Amino acid sequence: SQSYPLLPAFFQRHPVGSLFLGSEIIGSESVDAERLHNLIADCQQASRIPLSVAGDLENGAGGAVKGLTAFPNLLALGAMDDPQAAYDYGRLTASEARRLGFNWTFGPVVDLAWNWLNPVVNLRSLGESPERVARLAGEIIRGCQEHGLSATAKHFPGDGVDFRDQHLCVSVNSLSEAMWRQNFGRVYEACIRSGDGRRCG
Repeated sequence: SQSYPLLPAFFQRHPVGSLFLGSEIIGSESVDAERLHNLIADCQQASRIPLSVAGDLENGAGGAVKGLTAFPNLLALGAMDDPQAAYDYGRLTASEARRLGFNWTFGPVVDLAWNWLNPVVNLRSLGESPERVARLAGEIIRGCQEHGLSATAKHFPGDGVDFRDQHLCVSVNSLSEAMWRQNFGRVYEACIRSGDGRRCG
């Protein structure tokens, strides 16, 4: 039985295809993993089409949902430089997320930490090396997607160059096209390949 009786009428009137449940929405003390699972299940039942259910799960499902596993920030994973650990990071994120009903994560962050003053990238980055970020992010993506969770490499075209907070104003990636292609572009190309089932490197 549904805990949210108005959902069928909502989805009848608004036939949306996707939900986003971010930590700012589901992070309150009153929303635990079980209630969130029930909400997602009720939404899927009420919807006429299968829903994409997305969340900011860039640090594991516990980064957004209280009571689940919250992994260290990606900078710690980057410092390890261990592809198997990166794959497991994605695999375990997918395992917990799928149990709740998520099928899409807005992660991993693949920005390059080139400016320590940048307030957005900071500890969320796998590091400053395009090669390392591409290699590890590719393994996170494989770990997610081989276990049923679609991944999203972000934040295209690449944050971390300037000192602005993109949530408050327009940030600037001031690299030339040639420099961008050698660095951020190289990372995104590798991540896209990893998401297509090919090894990233």
